[in-house]
Amino acid sequence: ILTSFICLRMVSISLEHGLCAISAVGFGQYGMFVSGFSRDLQLGYQYGKLSITILNMYNAKEWLPRVYFMVYGCIYVWKEHLSECYRPLLDAHHLGMQTGDVEYALLSANLFSFLSMFVGTPLTVLIGQVAEFTTAMKVHRHKIALMMMLDFSNLLHSFVGLIDHQVLLQNEILDHELVGRDDYLEPILRFERAIAALVFNQFDIAKEMARTGWARLSKLFFEPFDFSLCFYFLAMTQSILVREKKVSSRVERMRAVAFVRKAIKRFTVWAAENPRTFSSKLLQLEGEMAAIQGKINVAHHKYICAHAVCWKENALLEAGLNSESAARYMSSCGRRDEARHFAKSSLQAYQKWGATAKVKQLNQQLAHLLSE
Repeated sequence: ILTSFICLRMVSISLEHGLCAISAVGFGQYGMFVSGFSRDLQLGYQYGKLSITILNMYNAKEWLPRVYFMVYGCIYVWKEHLSECYRPLLDAHHLGMQTGDVEYALLSANLFSFLSMFVGTPLTVLIGQVAEFTTAMKVHRHKIALMMMLDFSNLLHSFVGLIDHQVLLQNEILDHELVGRDDYLEPILRFERAIAALVFNQFDIAKEMARTGWARLSKLFFEPFDFSLCFYFLAMTQSILVREKKVSSRVERMRAVAFVRKAIKRFTVWAAENPRTFSSKLLQLEGEMAAIQGKINVAHHKYICAHAVCWKENALLEAGLNSESAARYMSSCGRRDEARHFAKSSLQAYQKWGATAKVKQLNQQLAHLLSE
């Protein structure tokens, strides 16, 4: 509430008395609230552009880290592809460390790392960057940023086999006192575990982790971009569980299907605003719904379209995840040629990304498709 009040006062004073360098912060924060709270993504986008214009007009480098964090990390991500949003966050980190805005420098590092995972940055490169960020967080004793980065580092390490993914999934979230003081921290930590669980086919764990994270994020007074990703991973998990008949009751099945329908409705809106980021997710969810309904040809068409978008945008994690799901479904329908195509595509995506642990699992679990 206090943050919102300060933001509104900054905007009000700027409009009444004229602009200054710090006005960039006020309009950027206002745009973030408009995008996340009012869900007016276009208006929020315009305020984000205004914030950047003011920043450049005054050459206000001292405010760049927090403006870039808000605009590129919280506003532009809803309208532009992630590949155009994540690099400025690295600039925000470097400049923040130089100018003394350590808090936003480290928060930008966290967000840069997280988005890098979804734009196909090779895992070996990303792990090296995360190690550097972690060192800086330890030096400056930023507990929240460090806790998020350590957990994220474990997620990356599980993909390359440096730690067993079961270790990550079974570990308790550390420092419950710190987590309790930050409404955003716990859902993000659980969401990262949900990603690992879904990638390694631990669907029940993925559902529980993603559902808890999504429920907590949905209670925030605004919707961060992470909300959309958590929404997607939970919807994917629910659809797979229903499709593979792993739900325990008819009521649970109906709830899961309703959730997937809800996700499709939201992603239809988001894809209209930002097709490069959201269209592949919408297509995949539509394919999963068609699979649940037994519409094999429709599901196959949607899977193919989602697959094409993922590869075009170099979304390797998403390409690997979606293609494996499609391979398993087409195989269960006796469509081995299509299943083989998707299985090999999933393997190629994870190989290109450098996820050696997942590659090993695919070679074991889908050997009947990959060996043909």
